[in-house]
Amino acid sequence: MTEANSVKQQRMRAMQGVLAWEGSIGNARVRELFGLQMIQASRLLAEFREFMGDQVIISGRAKALIPTTPVKLKTDVSLDEYARLTKGSSENKDFLFDARVDLTEIDPHVFVQLRQAALTQNGVEIVYASMSSPVPSERRVFPHAIVEVGRRWHLRAWCESRGEFRDFNLGRIHRVMALSVAKAPFTQKDDMGWCTQVTLQLAAHRALSQEQQLVVRNELFAGTMGRRLSVRACLAQYVIQDIRAAVRPDIQIPPDFQIEVSNTKDLASLLF
Repeated sequence: MTEANSVKQQRMRAMQGVLAWEGSIGNARVRELFGLQMIQASRLLAEFREFMGDQVIISGRAKALIPTTPVKLKTDVSLDEYARLTKGSSENKDFLFDARVDLTEIDPHVFVQLRQAALTQNGVEIVYASMSSPVPSERRVFPHAIVEVGRRWHLRAWCESRGEFRDFNLGRIHRVMALSVAKAPFTQKDDMGWCTQVTLQLAAHRALSQEQQLVVRNELFAGTMGRRLSVRACLAQYVIQDIRAAVRPDIQIPPDFQIEVSNTKDLASLLF
């Protein structure tokens, strides 16, 4: 796929998301989304109309596009992604807010060096502190992935001193120094925790009343009895923490926990 086709595909997807979440999309919205002039936006809107086929019709004097059947229009753009796409836009700035708080402070210079190391498969020396080893110490690591899980960013890397792949919280990395001649002894394909997928079976917490369980199922499981999530094995604990799912429903109880992981026996090596 050429770069031009890739950009076009991304824009078609973004426009479909805006259409699904706002109920219409017109020239002014396209201009604001992509920073285009009116004629460019008109051409893109025409391409989008052709792309959507009979799923859209023209409405009103503004010639905005609206879904032919709104309830049947599907998009893989989540509400969270839509909010990011339109953040600060003239239509949403006064009523659509993100109140999440990120307390982690990550040095851009640290991120730059870790990103470069992951790209080139070179090693870096970091100064790192953790809850188990709170005194900052130097470690030689070989990054292969940077991943956001919940409110935190993590580095997945081969740790030379531990002789295994480990997770490092970016907010706890104090300094990074590139090792120019140190190539990774093991790479992403060797990281079984990263390459292995495990299933989290989620259900409404057993301590909730039947009526409360129904509320949870309607909110999180589309009315079904539960939901299955496929996640990387090394990220399972972080995902569980982020969605606040109980793994010990006997002591992790409502109202703090409203869902539980129902297949903890299958995940015992990862969770306990």
